[in-house]
Amino acid sequence: MLLAAAAMLCAALACAAPLPWLLQSPTSTPSQAPTETPFPTSTPIIVPTNTPIDTGSLPPWPLLQRGDAGVHEIFALQRLLRHHGFVVYMDSRFGEQTFIAVKGAQAVLGIPADGKVDEETWVALVRDIELKEGDKGDAVVAAVYMLQSKFGYASRLGGGVILSFGPREAEVLRDFQARFRLPVTGTVDLLTWRALISIRPSSEPWLSNPP
Repeated sequence: MLLAAAAMLCAALACAAPLPWLLQSPTSTPSQAPTETPFPTSTPIIVPTNTPIDTGSLPPWPLLQRGDAGVHEIFALQRLLRHHGFVVYMDSRFGEQTFIAVKGAQAVLGIPADGKVDEETWVALVRDIELKEGDKGDAVVAAVYMLQSKFGYASRLGGGVILSFGPREAEVLRDFQARFRLPVTGTVDLLTWRALISIRPSSEPWLSNPP
């Protein structure tokens, strides 16, 4: 009897469903570690800057010749001729004396001596003159005069002849350079000379009375 009962119990256990703790975990396919997504990069912030002026957009150097009168550029020319050692009466008139001085300067500077002040002559006159704080002389008078009389800075510089290029003149020059998108250096280099000589503020009235 005992043997029969034991046999029946074994048969029942064999037919029963396997108990939960006896189940084997199914083999799972190992998953790949998720690829990290980098933080989104923001669009770079572009800080606006003043675009340097294209020198090609500056007016051409003015042509001056015998018989011209009453323009600021003649006064500046006469001061530049004096800077180069020529005796010229400061009358803002391109008369015989100025004509002779121009021809003499052209001969010394190695350019055709025709007495006409064109681009080649202007560049030859100013290319080696870079004014900075502390400079004095006729070239300073020429540059400051243009700021005073041509571009309306007399309210800040005064109306008299200024022989020295000091901090006040440098500050006004930096303002002028910023207005015309020139490199703001506070020095009168070739590009600034060209702007002072060639630009006519009458074509842009807002420049005639700077703050």
